[in-house]
Amino acid sequence: MSFLRQQLSSLSLAFALYKQQKRIKGSSIQSLLNPAWEKQLKEYSLIESNCDLKGNPSYLGRGLYIGNTTLIYNTESIGDFCSISSGVKIGLAAHPKHFLSTSPLFYSASRGLLQNSASFPNSQKKVVIGHDVLISANVLIMEGITIGTGSIIGAGAVVVKDVAPYSIVAGVPAKPIGMRFPDTIVQQLLESSWWNLPLDQILELPHLQDAARIPINRKN
Repeated sequence: MSFLRQQLSSLSLAFALYKQQKRIKGSSIQSLLNPAWEKQLKEYSLIESNCDLKGNPSYLGRGLYIGNTTLIYNTESIGDFCSISSGVKIGLAAHPKHFLSTSPLFYSASRGLLQNSASFPNSQKKVVIGHDVLISANVLIMEGITIGTGSIIGAGAVVVKDVAPYSIVAGVPAKPIGMRFPDTIVQQLLESSWWNLPLDQILELPHLQDAARIPINRKN
């Protein structure tokens, strides 16, 4: 038991040192990450404790926030300045409704019974999350979903369809309940690609706290 306690103590110390590392400017990483996530993290990222982040994302944007106990699987990319609250689950696998059984034993080779996995709509497709997305607490997002730039997903929503840019969705299943801005402003924001600007230039944009009044017309 003393040996086990020593090993646990060593692991606890190693994790404490891991969390304190300043690997990226302005970052705070409170969960263990695999090398693929470590490689893609950008400046001013905050990842809270007990997150389970799997897979090999091709892009993780600046200023990423992930709240505690969030699970992210099977996700291709997360854009700049996204906020993902606590208890969120992203990339959950679908089950085939039209098969004889919904059990993965009969369609997933990973369970050991089949040599090859069977495919069905959205199976093994990855989630894509745009820029400046807000995903509120306890949201569930199924695999193969695209979350548009600037969108907001209300707490507890179950997302089974793509979410349009700058739309606000909520409910089970998630449905549109509004837009953040009029269509003309949405189009202007999307065309501006403001999220690609250096942080100092973003801070200089006039009316930063009132996007409907920002005369954004620069691309980087």
